[in-house]
Amino acid sequence: MKKIMGVAFSVLFILCAGVAYAIPSLQLDIAGGIYDSATETIIATDKSFSLYAFLIPDNKINATQTYYISAALVPPISSPATLGSFSFAGTPVNVTSGMTIGTPGTTDKLPSHGIFDTFFKEFSFTFGSNQITPYDTQDRAEGGDPIVFSGTGMYYKEFVVDVNSLAGGNFIHFDLYGYDEKGKIQFAPFSHDAQSNGHKVPEPGTLFLLGFGLVAMAGLAARRKKTK
Repeated sequence: MKKIMGVAFSVLFILCAGVAYAIPSLQLDIAGGIYDSATETIIATDKSFSLYAFLIPDNKINATQTYYISAALVPPISSPATLGSFSFAGTPVNVTSGMTIGTPGTTDKLPSHGIFDTFFKEFSFTFGSNQITPYDTQDRAEGGDPIVFSGTGMYYKEFVVDVNSLAGGNFIHFDLYGYDEKGKIQFAPFSHDAQSNGHKVPEPGTLFLLGFGLVAMAGLAARRKKTK
């Protein structure tokens, strides 16, 4: 009995490990983007950046289909406002007059994941023939590695985004999705979404100096406390 249970647990472990480390069929990434564990989103480090959509064909979706990127306003708002503009692949979008309120999708909607309902703009595209060696975009963003454009197995499409004219305190969140032959929506996992960010990320040298300064201040405070 113990032997049977041991084999069962081994099989379960292998299956779970396979699911945990599988690369999603649809993913987003940002060149130079970092991973924000709080929102589980890949964040741009500048206001102008290259957004990449990735596809690994499977039994539900393939490279010949039409896909969509939703550019949604966050924090979510549900009433018209004048919040500037942004551009996506050369297309200017006025926020919020050039956007639609609600949730993207046809009869099968994209799940909310804390973003929708809000103002969004949907862009359709096809992948073409450009390919890259498959990788997990979340892993890359967490490790801070560059995107290596070589190899085959995963299709990609680049979109240049500029949010310099977007009103402060607002961001654009990107979702990637398509539909299978039954019309069911297939989308990138929310942990593999992307978002603009108007704040520069400190360079390693800056982080070191900041950390050194904090340690020095803590030491000075401790010395002062002892002398009292």
